[in-house]
Amino acid sequence: MENGHFEPVDTRAFPQTLRITFHYDADGQITKVVRKTFEMIAPGSPGPPPVENEDVGTWVELRDVKNTTLFHQLVHDPFQTHAEVYSPEGTIEAFDRPPQAGQFDVLLPAMDAAEDLALISGGGAGPDERIRPGRVVIQIPLDEIPPDEPERKK
Repeated sequence: MENGHFEPVDTRAFPQTLRITFHYDADGQITKVVRKTFEMIAPGSPGPPPVENEDVGTWVELRDVKNTTLFHQLVHDPFQTHAEVYSPEGTIEAFDRPPQAGQFDVLLPAMDAAEDLALISGGGAGPDERIRPGRVVIQIPLDEIPPDEPERKK
């Protein structure tokens, strides 16, 4: 984003997609990250990238060698700690629930200039995630993320 102008990335220019899977424990700590590349056009970003240490929420960024954001993808409630209950009367109640171990995926364009993957979040698993500014939870070089391979039966 230059001079406040956001120019979205046309993901149609990238015929391959990275599926990044983040595994996390009950404390919201990332325990494993794996990737798979396949032929598909990745979904685009809905707007300008959030600002680290200012904006709240969770998002993933592809960064270049200078640590500049090339692409971002917002991730809604990745640690699954928010639930809504709909009643027959038409009311909706929102609840925070205890975190549990799990995983989530993001789809990103396979960009040649991308060197690193960064997960930015306001706090991991728990209700505070939605009110604290995002910070880098993990940043890892893309070439260090192992491929996602099916487990072999013993």
